[in-house]
Amino acid sequence: MPVSTGTVLLIAITELAKGGVSLAGHTSILRKRASGFADDDFVIKNEFLALTFDQSSGSLKYLTNLETNTTISISQTFAYYVGSVGNNTKEPLRASGAYIFRPNCTGAGPDCSRPLEGNGTYEIVKGPLVQEVRQYICAWVSQVIRLHATSKKVHFEWQVGPIPVGDGIGKEIVSRFSTNLKSGTEFFTDSNGRQNIKRRRNFRPSFNLNLTEPISSNFYPVVDRIFIQDETAGSQLTILTDRAQAGSSLLEGQIELMVHRRLLVDDWLGVSEPLNEPGLGEGLVVRGSHHLIFTNIAKSPRRHRLASHDLYWHPALLLLPVSSTTSQADLNRITQSAYSGLSVDLPVNIHILSIEQWKGSSLIVRLEHFFEKDEDPVLSQPAVVNLKDILRDFVITSVREMTLDGNVALTDVHRLQWSKVDQEDYGTLGTDASKIHRIPHDIGTTFTLNPMEIRTFQIEIGPSL
Repeated sequence: MPVSTGTVLLIAITELAKGGVSLAGHTSILRKRASGFADDDFVIKNEFLALTFDQSSGSLKYLTNLETNTTISISQTFAYYVGSVGNNTKEPLRASGAYIFRPNCTGAGPDCSRPLEGNGTYEIVKGPLVQEVRQYICAWVSQVIRLHATSKKVHFEWQVGPIPVGDGIGKEIVSRFSTNLKSGTEFFTDSNGRQNIKRRRNFRPSFNLNLTEPISSNFYPVVDRIFIQDETAGSQLTILTDRAQAGSSLLEGQIELMVHRRLLVDDWLGVSEPLNEPGLGEGLVVRGSHHLIFTNIAKSPRRHRLASHDLYWHPALLLLPVSSTTSQADLNRITQSAYSGLSVDLPVNIHILSIEQWKGSSLIVRLEHFFEKDEDPVLSQPAVVNLKDILRDFVITSVREMTLDGNVALTDVHRLQWSKVDQEDYGTLGTDASKIHRIPHDIGTTFTLNPMEIRTFQIEIGPSL
């Protein structure tokens, strides 16, 4: 089973008197509309970040990192691509569908998309723990831009749908972040939440690209993060996602992510129906989050990797109904219940991927080092873990390192040796897994994990003495 290093929070809900209660430190709400207000900007901020919004529209204008005293101009908007409705008889006539993203750029703007214009209605909510701007973009798109008191990232929580298709047009919705960062043609996406891959617009590193689809050919899978860098300014803008999405940077200083799709023509690639799910009749509503991190390039890996880890392994909230007569002793017993198999804290760059029962008294334990080489001067260094420290209630009688799936001992694995066409290093293909060099060498139940390494162990255990 997956193992979270997060926290379980137990929240007891008491019965409130019919007349209501007064909550200390409650948030105050200030409602504003586009009409009747001056063009002054307004700001929400904490000790790390400041966000400046346009008074008339409620749109984001500037973002300042107060730690580095760096400000960029930034906007966040929603837009949609019109799905192609070709007859699928040949590739130039392929329809956009479940397996194909192929926008119809006829009559669209220079970037092929069509903006979803906001109506200027928004609310500002401020309190001691959180500040937020609630934007009402249109009848089927809304968003909350949220800044927590101690957070170094900005939370964008969006809701999109049901996508209207009464006009006979299939639509593919994107959330777009536009800045004045000089990122050129390069941007970065993650590979299944682990390594970062450099992308270059309208380019492929291993072959000459015949560009026939200038929009869709520049979209890539984004499982965890996408970011752009301004090397001259030394700044990086990173967007963390809460699910796998398609993402791109079609213009300099810009990031966009696909958040919802509804199409009316099948692409003839397998499902035999259009991507048009009616849900309860009107269409599906999708709700999700993006988390924005803006800091200098050197600090970004530490910031976004640790933030991503915390977001994925977020605390589990358990709500327990109790009455006003529940004793304090019972509340303490509920809220203070905790267990950890750790006898000491793991290194910050190490994560327990899984612990699962194997055969008899054996366990399979997988550990990962989730920083890349040379990303961070401290957290990209090898880390040492003693397996006894994560199984404190058991006696470890033997340890054997296995392949990732746990089926074969690593000492029995001998990979085929492949010759390379050129000397460019694309990884460790052809390396004998039993001869991987590690510093320092493993001793007993103490093992070293190098950057981006996942190690799997079969552990025989006995009861604690």
